Amino acid sequence: MLFNLLKNEVYKLLKKKKLYIFMLIITGMTLIPIIVSKFDGGDIVFKVNTLPLENLAWSTEMIIPIFISILVADMITNEYSEGTMKLNLVNGVSRTELLFSKVLTLFLVITGLVLFTMAVSYVSGSFFLEWGVPFEFNDLLLSEGSGILYTFILYLLSVIPLTAYSLIIIFLGLKLESGGSLVGVSIGIIFIMNTIRQLSSIFRPFIISDYFNTGYLLTPMGIQNSLSIFIITSGIYFIIFLSLSINNLLKKDIVR
Repeated sequence: MLFNLLKNEVYKLLKKKKLYIFMLIITGMTLIPIIVSKFDGGDIVFKVNTLPLENLAWSTEMIIPIFISILVADMITNEYSEGTMKLNLVNGVSRTELLFSKVLTLFLVITGLVLFTMAVSYVSGSFFLEWGVPFEFNDLLLSEGSGILYTFILYLLSVIPLTAYSLIIIFLGLKLESGGSLVGVSIGIIFIMNTIRQLSSIFRPFIISDYFNTGYLLTPMGIQNSLSIFIITSGIYFIIFLSLSINNLLKKDIVR
């Protein structure tokens, strides 16, 4: 049953234009560092092998969180307000199965978008930039192959806090009455979290958005040093807001 729900959610998503619009936005954004590198007079020079990590910052901190909000508005808030969410429930689907199918869909979409960002970064950079060997990032020198491997790992790791963040938005999506309100509140939350990150070093480790851009994990000592706090913080957010979302959905009057 869960697989069929997941397949249905993915099918509905693929039929929407929003996904492809955001993919076009990501493609366009990956070209900005290339344009800067070409026309800035040589002051800022990007290389192909580190361009994906440069693009990881804006994609995970700005574009993908906004898309998560828009997607949850469609999958949760609008479906509830339009009455379509109850169609699965009257056919014998449990509320927890319905919620898990939407969480899994978000996980797949987030994974797809971050890997799409990485792939487009490599492809677009290959046409206009030099590769830059060896790989040099955050004072770390690696071979070209090792640099690509670390980049791939960091992109996959970014899926963890982004998925945890999506649970916050799902919880809000079950509380709010309209998709527009959810998107507006979500953008406000991103702004507040980023403001706190900039103003307070004390509270910064507890803000989930501080972990979206996983490039900071790559140090001359590798990525192990900060990985434990990264996983623990993301896990705490995930468990808390998944529990709150399940509790809220179980109490919500959907079949009416």
